[in-house]
Amino acid sequence: MNKVANVVAIEDETGREQMDLFRSALIREAQRKHKAKVRFVFFQKALEYLSLVERQHLDGLKAVLTIEIDGKEYSHEFELVKVLTRRPIYELRVDYGGTHIRATFFPKFYNGSLYYCFVKGFIKTRFPPFNPTNDMRDLTYDMFKKVNASPHTYLQ
Repeated sequence: MNKVANVVAIEDETGREQMDLFRSALIREAQRKHKAKVRFVFFQKALEYLSLVERQHLDGLKAVLTIEIDGKEYSHEFELVKVLTRRPIYELRVDYGGTHIRATFFPKFYNGSLYYCFVKGFIKTRFPPFNPTNDMRDLTYDMFKKVNASPHTYLQ
C-alpha cells in the first residue's frame, strides 16, 4: 500500500500540540512497563497505518496490526477508527491490555494533499469512569473550523 495521507499533530485551542504531549506521556510510561510499551508501539503503528487509508474508508476501519518488540511478535485486531457525532471528527482507537487510547482528528484536503489532523489524545477508563470523548470531540471540532478558515497557518 502507498501513503495517501499526511498524519500530523496540530496545535490545539491553547496553542500547544497536545498530541505530542500525550505521546510523550505514553513514552514515559512505556519506559517503565512492558505492557505500556506494547500499547505505545501499537498506537504508533496505528498512526502509521492511517497514512495508508483513503478518506472514504475511515468510518468503521478495522485492521490487524503486527509489531515486534524485543524479538517477540504481537498481533492484535483493532477497531481503529470511529466517526463521532460531530462530523467530520473521528476517533482513533487503540484498545489493548485493558487500556483505551483515544485520539481525535479530522481529515483536511489542502494544496492537493490529504491530511489527518490530530488534535487531542487521551486515555478513556472504566474504573474510575472517565470519558472525555465529547469534550475532546468538541474541542477538535473547534480546531477543524479554525483550520478550515486558515489552513496555511496549520498545514505546510
